[in-house]
Amino acid sequence: MASRSRKKKEVSAFLCSLYAHINGTIEPPPGGGKKTKLQEFIRIVRAICPNAKSELPLNHYELVFKPRKGSAAKIHLWCDLVAEKKQDGDTFYNLSKEFNMLRYSRPLFQQDHQCFVRGYDTATKVSPNFGSLLAFLNYEFEYEYVAKGLLFRIDPNTEIKIYQTMRIMENNYEEWSKDLSKEEGNNAKMKVKITWGQERWWIVELRSTCQKPGNLMETEKKLKKLASCFQEYGEFYANIARAKN
Repeated sequence: MASRSRKKKEVSAFLCSLYAHINGTIEPPPGGGKKTKLQEFIRIVRAICPNAKSELPLNHYELVFKPRKGSAAKIHLWCDLVAEKKQDGDTFYNLSKEFNMLRYSRPLFQQDHQCFVRGYDTATKVSPNFGSLLAFLNYEFEYEYVAKGLLFRIDPNTEIKIYQTMRIMENNYEEWSKDLSKEEGNNAKMKVKITWGQERWWIVELRSTCQKPGNLMETEKKLKKLASCFQEYGEFYANIARAKN
């Protein structure tokens, strides 16, 4: 029984993704007017969602840590940004008090798959004072970023994400500004002001999860079929870099 339990813990779920680059704006143009290609895409996605609760705002903050030595998998820590009251027409966001820790495996060989596929461990809840623990485990900070947009849940295993990713760099913040305040321990927090980059590209990600390697082919076919429904809005690729070009 003990051996069987250990084997179960080694099994990861798999995440399959396809990406497209669609120009436009999420918010309607002032005074009405012709919809952008992205707005038309969102209108179609809303029509196929099971209910209104399937649409959620995406305000995602993530830190990535890499091992100082060796080839161990990177550790991702993420949380949802919590909106505060508006100040002078701007919405500010705070980090939530709890983070999710996730470890991805190396992507599977692209020539064997129709989608971008990688395994992952089930997310573990951690408190904001994770930095000291990861340093003790010989990990170091690599980068942090914010993803802002919309998330649609098509079914329990399938999502459509529409987002812009803004990487946070020292003294070089792209398309956004931040008022940063961090303290050690459980009081650590970050206040962020995010601006919508209306004229920038938007990434549309079709993603679906499966629990067993034997279901990967079926899951990938499902995503390819979903992508074919949106071909008039953009071409979907298994490589996010190709989607950006």
